[in-house]
Amino acid sequence: MGNCMKCGAVLPDGAASCPVCGSSVAAANSVQSQQPVQPELAQHGEPPKKKKKGLKIALIVLLCLFVLGGLSRCAGCGAKEKMEPWPQGELAQVIPSMDKQCANVYEMDGYLSFEVVEKVEKTDYDAYVVECEGKGFTEEAKKTNDDFEAYNADGYKLTLRFDDFSDPKIHVDVEAPEPMEDLIWPSSGPATLVPAPESKKGSIETDSEKKFAVYIGDTSSDAWEAYVAKCQDAGFNIDYTKGDSNYSAKNANGDSVKISYEGANTMRLIVDAANPSEASASAESSAESENAESQPVTETASTPDAPGLDPDFKAAMDEYESFMNGYVEFMNTYSESDNVVAMAVDYAKWMSDYADMTSKIDSIDENSLGSEECAYYMEVMGRVNVNLATIAA
Repeated sequence: MGNCMKCGAVLPDGAASCPVCGSSVAAANSVQSQQPVQPELAQHGEPPKKKKKGLKIALIVLLCLFVLGGLSRCAGCGAKEKMEPWPQGELAQVIPSMDKQCANVYEMDGYLSFEVVEKVEKTDYDAYVVECEGKGFTEEAKKTNDDFEAYNADGYKLTLRFDDFSDPKIHVDVEAPEPMEDLIWPSSGPATLVPAPESKKGSIETDSEKKFAVYIGDTSSDAWEAYVAKCQDAGFNIDYTKGDSNYSAKNANGDSVKISYEGANTMRLIVDAANPSEASASAESSAESENAESQPVTETASTPDAPGLDPDFKAAMDEYESFMNGYVEFMNTYSESDNVVAMAVDYAKWMSDYADMTSKIDSIDENSLGSEECAYYMEVMGRVNVNLATIAA
């Protein structure tokens, strides 16, 4: 028993062709002889099975499957889909419903994902997009023939995709907006390495000696551009990569930032301190030189991580998601560029950064992960899979 090299489905013993996509097993074996064998991805909606080599292998498989063009089609291949009625949870209430059966329903912590699979045609998809627009999903809309992405006035994000491979289906993903609170910028740690933002609304994900991650509200795409410029002026302009909504760079000390415009007037910032002790010293020096116009900081505030979720694991997965979002944006730019030779240099850098990312993920002891970590892993991978599927063909 093996796996189809085209779609990833499990092949019965002695099969001459793939039962899912119809590819010749002989042809698949010819391709397989030129490619390293990769383990299967975890089934959509199920916790990842623990492997001795940790999470690095999942990261490698994810990218390899994308390169082979089968990522969006591999999740759940070879498994019989469980038919379910239209979801009835809180997130399902913000979108129109359809009188059709669904499959691969997954909902947790502000994220809903499922597939409409009962007698679906392109006309059904087109009509549903119109219904969603009528229900308010018109903010920052991006629309192609088979893909739709938009926010509503409350900040909910909807992503739709029509897939006519094998059995036609509509992929539906709904994300709740990040809860925003009054933001008090930390006076110590990695947050002091970057300028405080103009907005005073946000949600701090991680605030530790080594990493600071925060969602910042009331920030338009223009305000994101202005904040990126401030960080560049502050020294974060080494080995930088900038796209339409993502920016990453290092400073002379090796500290790194990732700044992304998430949509719905929300910016995300991740700061990694190369030397935590120097970050603390920098904070003390900055406090001494503050002028009267600077905002006084009276205390450090952070949003605690979910109960039972290891903060270091969460930070690693958040960094991975940010990296993959930047990769998707680069690949879309790459596919639309008329000068792919020049962009090949940037592509090589992405591959180098990818090696660094796999090293960080591989350092996680997967055998120590609990149910909360496994659930968060699936949540992040679900969002990444959806984003990867937007890469232009």
